[in-house]
Amino acid sequence: MISQKRYAVWLVPSEPHFSTLQQLIKEIAIEVGSVCFSPHATIVSGIRKVRENPITLLASRFKPIRICVNHVGMKDVMFRSLYLELDQNEKLMELRRQCLLAFSLDTRNWGPHVSLLYGIYSDAQKYGLLEKAKKCIPKSIVFDRLQLWRTDGPVQAWSPVYQTPLGEIRKSSVE
Repeated sequence: MISQKRYAVWLVPSEPHFSTLQQLIKEIAIEVGSVCFSPHATIVSGIRKVRENPITLLASRFKPIRICVNHVGMKDVMFRSLYLELDQNEKLMELRRQCLLAFSLDTRNWGPHVSLLYGIYSDAQKYGLLEKAKKCIPKSIVFDRLQLWRTDGPVQAWSPVYQTPLGEIRKSSVE
């Protein structure tokens, strides 16, 4: 069976939030033997086709976005095992709406979040991690760039394709 390419648009935290979250994700992954990944809020996923750097124009329409963290949550969902629930502010919702239009995607249910752990774990495992996360999570996070990621295959195989700062018109390939 031939695997189809899949892509996702990620909203990425600025410093120092990026480094703080990356360190927390790494520590949690080591503690439970999970995969480490880059901190982000997925804006849209399931993209099948992309043209030359499709996120540049989108990113140019937005300035960095400050988003409040509502709480640290946990679910029995692969990509939201332990996560930060983000507030659905107007700027974030408009960015999502424009991404859906740009990639001709439908408007499925969406809960903006930053995952801290991928995988299915027991509540007992997650409770300890939840308390650890609560100690270092900021009340809000500034996001300052969009990234397009190739997300087919296992998480370890995911790779960034493009990165573009919010508020700038420029191409920044990471391939």
